[in-house]
Amino acid sequence: PEIPTFVPAQFTDLISQCWLSDPNKRPTLSEIIKQLKEMQKIGLPKEDLKLGQCTLYEKKVEVIAIQSKDIVIAYKPWGVGESKRGDYIIIGPNDDCYTCDKEIFLKTYEPIPDKPFWYKKSGKILAKRMDRAFLIETLEGMEHGAQGDYLAQNPVDGEQWPISKKSFEEMYREAINQNLENDQLRLYIEKHGES
Repeated sequence: PEIPTFVPAQFTDLISQCWLSDPNKRPTLSEIIKQLKEMQKIGLPKEDLKLGQCTLYEKKVEVIAIQSKDIVIAYKPWGVGESKRGDYIIIGPNDDCYTCDKEIFLKTYEPIPDKPFWYKKSGKILAKRMDRAFLIETLEGMEHGAQGDYLAQNPVDGEQWPISKKSFEEMYREAINQNLENDQLRLYIEKHGES
């Protein structure tokens, strides 16, 4: 089978070794386990987006959000996301449903006056349209994006997530002011230093 292009090189190499037609050239189970443990220590490759090296965007759409008392499982095209009790369930454009960690939600969304359960994302995000398929570690686990999708990042805590080109362009617009607001800027500098 063809190995997807978003699979990191070290995984592709190991998979290819295991598929060698000559069984004597394939790694043993103990060698495979050793390589997997090394890969686990290193983690997935991360492209850390920095101010000045990518674009700041702001949310242009409103969403409906409800805090859940239960664990919620969201089935997405990229896989399955599972929340914790107390996280928020968010319904976005085109009935896109996803979950958001409670603390992150309270820091990054603000209620819309006179519209119960309606919120708008406050602050800005860093984002970059990717010229290749990519795989990243998110709060929900491993997720991947296709070539042309966007890699989005919370500038304060570094959380990343992939967004399809279509969804991203429906939900976000380039921020007119390419500077972080006071609270976001202060927290960004505390975490990353001045850039």
